[in-house]
Amino acid sequence: MEETVESRFTVQDVVNDDIWLKDLNRGLTVAVEASSPHYSSTLDRQIQSLSTGETINAELRSQNRLRTIWVFDKIDLDREGERNRATV
Repeated sequence: MEETVESRFTVQDVVNDDIWLKDLNRGLTVAVEASSPHYSSTLDRQIQSLSTGETINAELRSQNRLRTIWVFDKIDLDREGERNRATV
């Protein structure tokens, strides 16, 4: 059974093929796949442009019952300026 989560996240790191996000509402950290056949070209470009410290609004969808594999469904890039960048 999959789960969908929509929240505000800080990009903590980009490692191998994962984007590590900290959920600012729940305090949890989750790894999200940086590439997937599920992603449209627009979504793929948004993902590839993410950088450490950036704050985003995103919708994530789990890919397994244990909720250990996640993909992006939607990203809202919050690029109002450097004031939105967090130190991680």
